Amino acid sequence: MRWFSSAEFQFRHIGWHPVAYWIGRPASICLKEPDGTTVASLLASPDRLRVAWLHLFAAGNPPGARAAWDLLWPTAERILTGMGLPSVWAMTTQEWLIGLLKGSGFVDHGRVVAYSQQPSRMRSEGGRTASVGLLSESDLPEVERLDHAAFAPPWQMDAEALRATWERSVLATLLRLEGRIAGYLMAVATPQGVHLTRLAVHPDQQNMGIGRALIFHLLNHFHRLGAPRITVNTQIENRRSQRLYSSLGFREMEESYPVLRIDLPPGSKRLRAIPSPVYHSNPEVIENDADLSGVMHPNLPG
Repeated sequence: MRWFSSAEFQFRHIGWHPVAYWIGRPASICLKEPDGTTVASLLASPDRLRVAWLHLFAAGNPPGARAAWDLLWPTAERILTGMGLPSVWAMTTQEWLIGLLKGSGFVDHGRVVAYSQQPSRMRSEGGRTASVGLLSESDLPEVERLDHAAFAPPWQMDAEALRATWERSVLATLLRLEGRIAGYLMAVATPQGVHLTRLAVHPDQQNMGIGRALIFHLLNHFHRLGAPRITVNTQIENRRSQRLYSSLGFREMEESYPVLRIDLPPGSKRLRAIPSPVYHSNPEVIENDADLSGVMHPNLPG
């Protein structure tokens, strides 16, 4: 049986990239028995914006989740501190993992909430819906700049994440004002229908109906295609987006996702010495996906 799917304790972050994208980057480490059998793995690699999420943690039993975490996390923490990263983020609903995270110094940092609705044809407002156009590959550099202006870390997308999301999108649109991109939207297919993975409006063009026009276009488009449901996620502190989704018929779902963060101490650019943990074997760098075969790319939450 494949390693990850057979691990008793499993966590994978729902992110912009498949887990395999992070393999071989610091910090991607695993524990192995002397015979080479993998018994635990951890991925917490930063993106090009120097934002690191816990992408994956899995452990067999033995060694069990706590023993594996106590061996792998200090190693990952030293690697990431040595890279000069300011913090590491995690998002999970799994109580056993939340306990491990908080025991290592992670603290609560908000939640991500989910909204859903059945798409229906809606009246456009202010004439802006007619100005919505398709987002092309040549638009991505300008969209990246807009994304960084609209979101703060850790929610910004780097160029690779933006391209990967655009390539997976079943709908990617934008709206221009005076020749500049004022807002954009991306949505992907899910088993339940469609997920709105990204909606961003430039701060200078807020409160001008741009986000509303993009969502109107989305709802009309997928109403015509017969999509059964559209979902979207947003940060609990983003009251503006919650009011927008509610005004357009989205209803908040029961599910939500706790977000946690640990601030790392100031580190040098060089990696410091990592003490060897006492176990069957030391943590090893994962260099390929052989130890993680079976880890698939989940649907993006937005």
